Amino acid sequence: MTSVVTWYRKTLRNLAPLSAEGYRFDENAMDDPATSELLLFMSEISQKHGMEIFTCSTEKDFPGVKHGSCIDAELINRLWNLDYPTRKDPGQRKACLCAVSRDIGANDTCVHACPYCYATQNIPLARKRYAAHNPAFDELSPFTR
Repeated sequence: MTSVVTWYRKTLRNLAPLSAEGYRFDENAMDDPATSELLLFMSEISQKHGMEIFTCSTEKDFPGVKHGSCIDAELINRLWNLDYPTRKDPGQRKACLCAVSRDIGANDTCVHACPYCYATQNIPLARKRYAAHNPAFDELSPFTR
């Protein structure tokens, strides 16, 4: 599964310090022929190894790449012999093909501080939550209460 960056306001805000240092980011990468070339190259490599490449939440078609879903109900049903509902999650972006699901993660819990991240906006809060995390907790929770 691959994705071409979506330029959320917080993505732009997080990348601003890098822009100030001279790094350049192509906000039109979706339409850049180099993006199509890269995805085709990735598709060819994938096929040589018996794999497929899919785009995540992308309306544009790219040669050799199928539209996919990160939460693929048909695949889940096939692999585990289930009958999970396959309807699209209405709470996701228009081009997202994911089935209805429940996120087990929480924003502001990762301490890696990747500048392009959309899930962590507050690094000090993330560090606090990370430090409070209890791996022995009985339920999936990013931090103890």
